[in-house]
Amino acid sequence: MSLNDEWDERATSVSDIRISSVVSMRPEDELKDDEIKKISEYYKNSRDELQKKVNSLLNFNFSAHMAGRMAKSASVKSENGKNSTKDFKLIDLETAIDLREITVGSKVYEFSNEWRRAKFFFRKSLEEFNYGLCAEKNGSRGLILSVQAVLLKNLLLSSYQDIDRKLIKNDELRNTRRMLKPTEVEKRDCLIRTLAEILWNAGEKKSAAVVFNCGINCFEIEPKLKYRTDGLTEKLYIYEFKILSQLEEFVRKNLGMFQRDDGCMIFLYSLILSRKINKLKEDLQGHRLIGEMEECKASLFNLVLTGTATPYFHNGSLVYDSANKALEKPLIGIKERSDIGILYWDSKEQDDSRTEVGSMLKTPKLPIWLVLLGKLHIAVVFNTNIELINNWRLEQNFYLHFYTGLRKQECQAMINISTRNATDLNVSPIEAIKAKYSKFKINEEEKEPEIFEAIKSKWPGCNISGQDGKELMSLL
Repeated sequence: MSLNDEWDERATSVSDIRISSVVSMRPEDELKDDEIKKISEYYKNSRDELQKKVNSLLNFNFSAHMAGRMAKSASVKSENGKNSTKDFKLIDLETAIDLREITVGSKVYEFSNEWRRAKFFFRKSLEEFNYGLCAEKNGSRGLILSVQAVLLKNLLLSSYQDIDRKLIKNDELRNTRRMLKPTEVEKRDCLIRTLAEILWNAGEKKSAAVVFNCGINCFEIEPKLKYRTDGLTEKLYIYEFKILSQLEEFVRKNLGMFQRDDGCMIFLYSLILSRKINKLKEDLQGHRLIGEMEECKASLFNLVLTGTATPYFHNGSLVYDSANKALEKPLIGIKERSDIGILYWDSKEQDDSRTEVGSMLKTPKLPIWLVLLGKLHIAVVFNTNIELINNWRLEQNFYLHFYTGLRKQECQAMINISTRNATDLNVSPIEAIKAKYSKFKINEEEKEPEIFEAIKSKWPGCNISGQDGKELMSLL
């Protein structure tokens, strides 16, 4: 017997049972009209309730439900110990367009996959770079190494501070190990403080914002708006903070979102919103944060290191151009001495029109510099003695650690710099000119590697040893 025949036989037997039960029903067992009406109303109500439950299940927005739970879990605790989400809001279309235009330049362009994959995580395989963030060779490396420079500052200062973050004056009590070989807990805490500090400084130490990917679109996107979705910008919750401790707590609780895909993007958007859109546009003076090759521009480096997004490295404001002609608008540069410096050199620039780096960046408060060589070659150089910049005796002979963030740098690189003979009295006039102006170097062999040129822009005529310049350039 086939399966279909078996089902037909069962159905027939059930029908026979139902028919026989109706035929054999006694008259006194028949239901009255009012009883039949009650039973029918009962089943009708049951059917309506069931239909409502089915409709609610069919219309259930699982993404919105999960986004709400995520937003609740990301909330911070207020002073009374309860979760507070009153400063949380959805991104709107206008803000999303501003974020896209300030970064990539258009609401129809989007970041590359390389940028989307970029995140903040430490190198684990090499103990020599235990302090270092890992980066790939693309545009996002500029942002990661800028954060690395601030992170080094916090590691450096922590080695000169006690548990209450007060300066230790006794050299014997200083924990220099914490700088270059921090523990996992110390690295995590330092990264949290670094990210929060950068956002707080961008908000002029009064406020900050952090964005959170909720997973659903926060506004309706109409085709006529010509806004091209990128899977992130239109899905942001924005949290605002007025207290630094609450900001640090939020970053600590949600550090994971900075350490997975879109981590750098989330931090970049948080940085922009911390600065405020209108204030940032004023800082940019018509420029952008990201270049045509998706490289970080001067404005983004300045925003991370100084809290202002000026596109220039010079001190103060320039009112005249190189020909002493009055500019239509002054070019506003760096107004205060920065904690971390910048050294810049581009071999493609002519000596009479080189990018000017002022003393506010060239001579920072701490011996940490972000070295920019053209558009994509970036490194961090630093010394572990915080007195280096303020003591000319120490500056006569010292070492700089060299770090690129790339995996291909497997060994520690130390650059020795001596300024003892870096005076016109000890060097012939021709040699002094050659050291300062590369256009006098007629032969290509005479030209020094760009990394050395950048260093000599800070210490003219210095002697550099310890590392081969071409080998250092190969690490970039």
